[in-house]
Amino acid sequence: MTQLPEGSPAGSSPEQATDKTKKQNIKSLELVRWIETQPSLAYLREIAGGTPAQHDSLTGQFSVRSLDPTIIRKKHSGTIETIKELALPSARSMRGNTYSSPRFESSCSTTAYVMAASTAWDAVSTVPFIQFGLQGLMGVLAGPSAWGTSIALMVVSNLLGKLGCNRTKGSSSLANFGLAGFLLLSLIKTGLAGVGFEILINQDGIARRYASVVAEREVAKVSRNLTELLEYKDPKYMQYKGSCEAARRELSGIPRQDARFDSLFRRAYGSIAEQDNLRPLTIDTKLGLLKNSQIEGECTKQDLQLVLNQRTADTLRADLDRYRSEMSRINRFEFLAKEFPSIFSQEFIVLKDQNKIHIREGGTVIGQAFEQFFTRLTKPEQISELAVSLFWMLVSIVLSTLAVFFIWTLSRNKEMIMSHSNTLLMTRTNLLQAYQDALPRAQERRREGETK
Repeated sequence: MTQLPEGSPAGSSPEQATDKTKKQNIKSLELVRWIETQPSLAYLREIAGGTPAQHDSLTGQFSVRSLDPTIIRKKHSGTIETIKELALPSARSMRGNTYSSPRFESSCSTTAYVMAASTAWDAVSTVPFIQFGLQGLMGVLAGPSAWGTSIALMVVSNLLGKLGCNRTKGSSSLANFGLAGFLLLSLIKTGLAGVGFEILINQDGIARRYASVVAEREVAKVSRNLTELLEYKDPKYMQYKGSCEAARRELSGIPRQDARFDSLFRRAYGSIAEQDNLRPLTIDTKLGLLKNSQIEGECTKQDLQLVLNQRTADTLRADLDRYRSEMSRINRFEFLAKEFPSIFSQEFIVLKDQNKIHIREGGTVIGQAFEQFFTRLTKPEQISELAVSLFWMLVSIVLSTLAVFFIWTLSRNKEMIMSHSNTLLMTRTNLLQAYQDALPRAQERRREGETK
């Protein structure tokens, strides 16, 4: 059997080789044994075993039906195979095409499966962040867009992981980039895994807890307003009081004969005619004039604002008593819808077809999910409520760690370097070429020997 020189084109014969052609005897049995030890050629062995053959008992000739010469290329090509490789990388895609062995193939397969499991696991918990982030922009299309983007990130992570395996000469920088990129994406997605899965399975719970936050916030606002009124710290009252005191100070040092006295007196108490007009009016009428800015004197405004504040304080006291009573009887959704309907409509949306109430803004969902998740982590009595999400996050951490470790270890495997070796590739090509050229002659000699 003859081996052609390196670089000879496929299909060329020994007669077409140059004078520098190297002669080498190759035993067909050794070549067959080599094919039998290649895991990536298992499908060829299956095809060979099932290939129809014919034996002529009279002539003793043995013939095999010719196979499609492109069968090797077709085995790992096609749309389905390409899509499958993106989502579920095979052992073959993790290594080069020059060399493999059963043990090395097993290592590549393990790394590929762990990497695919890690990226797929994180892809699920990434969806809620993208979905609620796009909710205001894309509406009903936010869900499909989120799944598409999450799958795209999964594919990118897989490609970076495969890139990080090839640490041969001249490819170390790309391998470092691939491994660093895979690690960075894994860290980001793992950090979001627990919160993302909590949004995915417990959006109703997040909305209920946020309703309690909103209810307490609104009641606290009313309580603060009441405190301001009782402590005479209401902004309007403070404004009128400051203006009144300033006018009184200026007026105190000016005699009645001074030309400025009338204007300062009017500024502080209003004109004599206005005072005469206000005197017979009821307090409600005077307060109505104050609200419409129809009172002149700053000190008169202060006195009327104090009365208004006292009435408002009485109303707020009654409101707070009612709030406390209702919050002990009804849930926070019902409380907000009844007592603060505008706030309820602003913060929540009622899904009547599902009989559910969700938070209206996607950004609020994400913010509340983070806040509630880490707040409950600091409270031992509430950690059990996060059991499923913490389990999901723990699995994500383990899978990401294993994937990075396996990729890094595999990239430093000597067999990985051999699988990308151009020297081995040329040797294999020459062996196959020599076998292809010598096979017809060997079959002819065998038939001649059987005839004799």
